[in-house]
Amino acid sequence: MIPTKTHKPNILNKTAQIISLLTNPPMLSVIVMLLISVTKAGTMLPVAGWWVEVVVFLVLLPLVYLFIRVITSGSQIKFPMGIISFLKQHPFDVLTMSLLLGIPCLVILILLGAPPTMYGTLVALLATSIIIASVYKFYRISYHVASTVTLVVMTAVTWGYVFSWLAVLIPVVGWAKYRLHEHSPAQMVIAAILSAVVVTITLFAVGIV
Repeated sequence: MIPTKTHKPNILNKTAQIISLLTNPPMLSVIVMLLISVTKAGTMLPVAGWWVEVVVFLVLLPLVYLFIRVITSGSQIKFPMGIISFLKQHPFDVLTMSLLLGIPCLVILILLGAPPTMYGTLVALLATSIIIASVYKFYRISYHVASTVTLVVMTAVTWGYVFSWLAVLIPVVGWAKYRLHEHSPAQMVIAAILSAVVVTITLFAVGIV
């Protein structure tokens, strides 16, 4: 079960907030994908195109979409935590952006010859995002934990299993989300299992393993 909220600020709550912010899924996902593109590209010429596409479809257009949604909904929010809270309250918008922006981004990346590890990361993140957003109103599976699992796996696959130590981030993120009263242990375990299954299928589907 999710712990009862307390309004007492303390060092543990502040630490959990910092961890949650630094491991923000959209931010980390874009960073990892861009780093993968540089690592796997034979030359820097195609990398520029991949970067522009990722920034446009996964950063700029989502921000425009969210700005319009926030304005039209009459919400008063602050960036960045306000945006995150807004998305948690409106999972349909996550689903909409995944379908309208994420899938076109994926298709274009493939057409532009992006490396499988790059677009495979996006495939796994999109699939997980769509599943979680579809059921979030009924059961709050942690997308934060799920995306962390995906990014840790794809990092290890890309740069070598010496980076498997990054798996320590999974329980750290889980602790932070529990400390902030956002998810129960069961919701985070399900998120980790879902992500592990999706990323495993993705690795085989795109021919990475």
